[in-house]
Parts: sequence; C-alpha cells; structure tokens
Amino acid sequence: MRWQTRGTCRSHDPELFFPPDDGQGLDEAAAVQQQVAAARDVCRFCPVQRECLAWALDSGEDHGVWAATIPGERRLMRRLRLAGASASFGDTTSCPACALLFPMPAVDGELCPACVERRAA
Repeated sequence: MRWQTRGTCRSHDPELFFPPDDGQGLDEAAAVQQQVAAARDVCRFCPVQRECLAWALDSGEDHGVWAATIPGERRLMRRLRLAGASASFGDTTSCPACALLFPMPAVDGELCPACVERRAA
C-alpha cells in the first residue's frame, strides 16, 4: 500500500476521517455531518483517491471516510460491483467512485455529491 504515503490525509488528524458511527453507517447529527464534509474536502483532490477507494472497496472497509465516501456509499458500490457494474471509464467529470463503476457518472440518474460539486466548480 505504497499509495498511502502520498495521500493528502497524511497531514491531517486521523480522527477527522473516523466520525462517530451509529453502527448502520454514520450518525445523522449535524456535528458528524460537518466532520464528514471536512474529511471529504481533504479527499476531494487527493492524488491517490482512486487507489484509496479501490483499497476500501476490495478490503471491505466499513468504517470512516475513504476516498470521500462513507460506509453506506461503499456498501452500495460493493453490491453494484457484485451485480456486474462496469469498470473504470476514466471520466474526468466523475468522482473515482463513479468512474470505477459507471459508464455515465450517475446512480439512478443522480450524480454523487462529489461529482455534483466538481461539475459546479
């Protein structure tokens, strides 16, 4: 996992990426959502976001924010992979999660939060 040494997260407190967990994904409390948003901001332009997401999906990581994704999003991605979702298409307008899974960066016609923000920028 040599990619980890190049992660933007290395210069941040690890606790940022592990907000309190309610056992079903993440707590809906405003403080937790703010912490998740702050962690996603760190991940958003990380040079190893793709490798991070691949590792989190492959290892079944079900805690914390990895590659700007939360546990529930990664569970959905793993289910879609098992169902035969497509591999990467290198779409620069989509997030790594979407690029790994979909020919068009959308789930049920909706872009993920990271893709929405990237398109808006």
